[in-house]
Order: sequence, then C-alpha cells, then structure tokens
Amino acid sequence: MVLAIDVGNTHIVLGCFEERELLFTELISTDKTCTDLEYATLLKSALEFNGRSFDDVDGAIISSVVPRVTGTIKKPVLRSRSITPHS
Repeated sequence: MVLAIDVGNTHIVLGCFEERELLFTELISTDKTCTDLEYATLLKSALEFNGRSFDDVDGAIISSVVPRVTGTIKKPVLRSRSITPHS
C-alpha cells in the first residue's frame, strides 16, 4: 500500500492506494507548529480509523507547498517503516 500525503497551507490530504485503487482519503489541518510526534499520532490515527496500520505501508510520496511541514511529516514515515517518502 502506498501512502500519499499532500501538504497544503490549510489542510493535509492523506490517501492510501493499493495498486491503482484508492482505499481511503482523510483530511487533517496543517499546523506549522506540530512536531513529528504529533503528526505521527495523526497519521497513525487516520490509518487505524480506516482499518490499516503503518505495517501495511510499502511506500510513501509527499507533495507539499509548505516546506516547513515537509520535513516534519516525513519523519513519522521514516521512523515507523524505514521508508523514505519521495517528494
């Protein structure tokens, strides 16, 4: 499963794909003051809410217009699965 993260100035859209099928999307607020632990909690919650976990994630991609948040949101993916998200 691929985790897609689109970081915008107001919201972050999360989506998970299996092959070409979109499994789910979730919307969270962009907060430039959030730590990597806070984003990890939000990502984990979004996955679990949809019956998934970080263990299901094989790859990740990030699109961002907020450089300050890009690095912070990459860290939870790296720590949880040792996956380097492409951006």
